[in-house]
Amino acid sequence: MGTRSLTIVKDDDGKKDLLTIYRQMDGYPAGHGRDLKNFLTSRVLVNGYGRGGEKVEANGMGCLAAQLISDLKTDGGKIGPGSIYVYPNGSKNCGEEYLYIIAPRGSSFALKVYGLGDDYDKGCTKLLYVGGIEDFDPDMQENN
Repeated sequence: MGTRSLTIVKDDDGKKDLLTIYRQMDGYPAGHGRDLKNFLTSRVLVNGYGRGGEKVEANGMGCLAAQLISDLKTDGGKIGPGSIYVYPNGSKNCGEEYLYIIAPRGSSFALKVYGLGDDYDKGCTKLLYVGGIEDFDPDMQENN
């Protein structure tokens, strides 16, 4: 069995769930959390095109969600079955050990990370991190 996680991408207002991704393996902060940090810190949220710059542009959270699925499924240039799945919004307690929530934060992104609390049946209730993606330390969260 792997370490499962859910990742929720919020809409442009940061209020509604736009996308829910289930990861079957390596969902812990030093795995999936690091993947999310690397992905998100290489991007800038824009409204339109043509700004250019060092970062990949995401034209809103819908564009970011599509880029995220592509990035996670590509896994080093190999698109294959399994590991990453799109789940219905509102899915909770799918056996996941971690829950990640991505929301817009200006031209960058905010992240919340939850782990299993004291009661497994209640799912991911222990808040491990909340803040900007730039300040997220996957190795530190692994030890919480």
